Amino acid sequence: MLPICKQNITEVWSYNLIKAFKDIRDEIKNTSFVAFDSEFPGTLLPRTREIDEWTYINGTVPHTNPIQFGLAFYGEFGNKIIPINTWQINFKFDEDTDKMNPDGIKFLKKHGFDFNRHKNEGVSHEEFRKLLVDTGIFGSNNITWVTFYGNFDIAYLLKLCANRWFDDAQSFLATVSEYFPSTIDVKVLIEKNYIRVRSKGLLKLASELRIEVNNVEQAHHAGFDAQVIFACFNYIYNFFNTMPSEFNGKFLYLNIR
Repeated sequence: MLPICKQNITEVWSYNLIKAFKDIRDEIKNTSFVAFDSEFPGTLLPRTREIDEWTYINGTVPHTNPIQFGLAFYGEFGNKIIPINTWQINFKFDEDTDKMNPDGIKFLKKHGFDFNRHKNEGVSHEEFRKLLVDTGIFGSNNITWVTFYGNFDIAYLLKLCANRWFDDAQSFLATVSEYFPSTIDVKVLIEKNYIRVRSKGLLKLASELRIEVNNVEQAHHAGFDAQVIFACFNYIYNFFNTMPSEFNGKFLYLNIR
């Protein structure tokens, strides 16, 4: 597979949203995997032992808006996995009015986020929802979604595209199953010792697996991170020469469907 530094990322703002989704619709028939990542304005609850995972998610996702989604599409042709394209969706976000964790915004600014551009040129959630749902990508048994501790990522995607929030973890996981029949979380593979590694973070894991990642200045941008997530998954997939299907639909610290 092409090194990450040679894989394309299409930046999507309001001005080129329609063109981007025309390209996405054209490529879905060729797509076997979608690696997905999001960037959001930090968590509103502290991470403590007293708070379970659903409370942690529920304390942030319904009250805040995502800032960026990364959708990295890959096709499996015979024994080869080929990158198709990565789309980085930049959402409308106003740091003066949108709910946020100030430390989360500070972190994203440190990594190059232009919040003035997000405010003025960002994609509306409503347009994104309609366009992505209309592609028919949800509910497909032909596409495996790949994440890395994707609890918040999938929660934001469902919040937008299902246009609802959830009463409890069970209703959330039931909807995940409906929208994403096939999901693999790389972090789950690590935590469950499917593959034995020392690293817990994404970039450190990529380094341990000897994955070539040159343009690390793009780290903590959703498109780049989605590509790194898939590179780690692809290494594991090739190492065992099989899909880790026993981990389909499993999310860290949430009840398993």
